Amino acid sequence: MTVACLDLPVFPLQIVWRQDPTWRGHPVVVIDEDRPQGIVLWACARALKTGVLVGQRYAHALSLCAGLRARVVPIEMIDAATAELRTALHALSPRVEPGEPGTFWLDGDGLARIFIDEDAPSRGEAGPGVKSGTTWAMAIAQAITERGFAGAVVVGFSRFATYALARATRHGVTVLRSEADEKAAASAVPLARLEIDPKLRDALGRLGVTTIGQMVRLPGGGILERFGREAHRLYQLAAGERWDQIVAVAPPEALDEVVQLD
Repeated sequence: MTVACLDLPVFPLQIVWRQDPTWRGHPVVVIDEDRPQGIVLWACARALKTGVLVGQRYAHALSLCAGLRARVVPIEMIDAATAELRTALHALSPRVEPGEPGTFWLDGDGLARIFIDEDAPSRGEAGPGVKSGTTWAMAIAQAITERGFAGAVVVGFSRFATYALARATRHGVTVLRSEADEKAAASAVPLARLEIDPKLRDALGRLGVTTIGQMVRLPGGGILERFGREAHRLYQLAAGERWDQIVAVAPPEALDEVVQLD
């Protein structure tokens, strides 16, 4: 399986910046409601440097950062941006799966003859598992840039590994040439980069387990017994013991224009 993962960090903040590009040079947060008791849901790097944290009250965040700018990003706005991106990505793959807001997977099987890499090896020259995909990855990156977003595109062989690497790299294009390269790269990804239960992350940290590679070296049975099913599922995905296929959504229907003649 050839798969690409697109991950757009701090997606709600990117929506705000796209609406008002002048805010990119200021500390910005996304809050759940526009009042002093509102909760900070997302904070940019400039805001974080002043001590603003996710989960704080908006009033407290303002006391830490006088120039702080805030905006509410309703779920309808996130859904609209997701739909816009999904439509653009469907032009680059017939099978697209949206995940959490700002994350997408694209199925690349059968696209090598469409997105041709100039440096791709000739037929018969490639070794086992060797692939390219750079042209496809760059097309994905260009599509999101044209729509005012930025993020990481990783082309590889598994849904989980490409996601982990996209979360770790955050920006730019990465193309894994073989499954061995993908496994080695994913092994170094910190667990803190993944959306996992903080309690599980901290418990593993106390055991000295802070990366995907360190986790998969633990006995799977012990993970299940000590940490439960969700932790064991994560272990199986990371170890390649669980089938991890793309669950694609249907592409948007094209609108037909009809002209009625009297």
